[in-house]
Amino acid sequence: MSSDLAAERTRRGAARVYQDDRIQVLWEPKLCIHVQNCVHGLAKVFDATSRPWIHVEAADADRIAETVVTCPTGALHFHRLDGGPQEEGADETRVEPRPNGPLFLSGRIRIEDADGNLIREDTRVALCRCGGSANKPFCDGTHRKNGFSDCNTADPARDRRVAYAGKGITIFDNRSICAHAGFCTDGLKKVFRMDAEPWIDPDGASVAEVIATIEKCPSGALSYARDGVEAPPPRREPMITVMNDGPYAVTGRVELADVRRGEGASEEHYTLCRCGGSKNKPFCDGTHWHIGFKDP
Repeated sequence: MSSDLAAERTRRGAARVYQDDRIQVLWEPKLCIHVQNCVHGLAKVFDATSRPWIHVEAADADRIAETVVTCPTGALHFHRLDGGPQEEGADETRVEPRPNGPLFLSGRIRIEDADGNLIREDTRVALCRCGGSANKPFCDGTHRKNGFSDCNTADPARDRRVAYAGKGITIFDNRSICAHAGFCTDGLKKVFRMDAEPWIDPDGASVAEVIATIEKCPSGALSYARDGVEAPPPRREPMITVMNDGPYAVTGRVELADVRRGEGASEEHYTLCRCGGSKNKPFCDGTHWHIGFKDP
């Protein structure tokens, strides 16, 4: 963590600071869900039974730094005061859905709201996906109390990519990974028709209009090809967007660990459930609309 960021979080009262002349450890209680990697990894420094509970004088600064970076939520960070190496995030951004628990993010993490306002930049974060956290979008441990299950109960027969061929463009659609954001049906009704069969008419608008609309699809359910060649994914920096009362929209080819994707699904962008109700976890299936999920 940079000295500027450490100072800002301390100034805002977000972080409590424990330090000596070698290392500064910052702890943000609102982000801590008591995974206890710190307690198990270096008990003489991180002692949950004492107050204060962090004793930086009790171990070598290198050992403290090594332990701090095992905190998956970003509640703990360090800043070296002795010239030692500062914390650096992994080059690749990664999302790891935890069994019946939150999404652990690591790497170069930038989280924004739907209006583009920065929520957090960090190297480690735990995001709520049970729908119950009082500290959304961050996990607060509520999944342990509300019976959240990450079981995927979606019908595998629905996982199929259908091609709609037109004169100038072919549109691909996989309904099983659609988050029902509505950019297609609201934005280009001549092509994406809720009340017609087939529901996609690739010749209903200009190719440029179709492409512009497909590129707004956050889930990756829609894609296209021209002259038999599928369009390459956009090149974007890693980003997590917290959609209003909806899912996490992930862009920038963020790795999704140990998860099977739908047929033809994009690896550059996808949507992850945060209401807790999707049948297609960890992906969003639009259930937030039906259950009236609200944040806050």
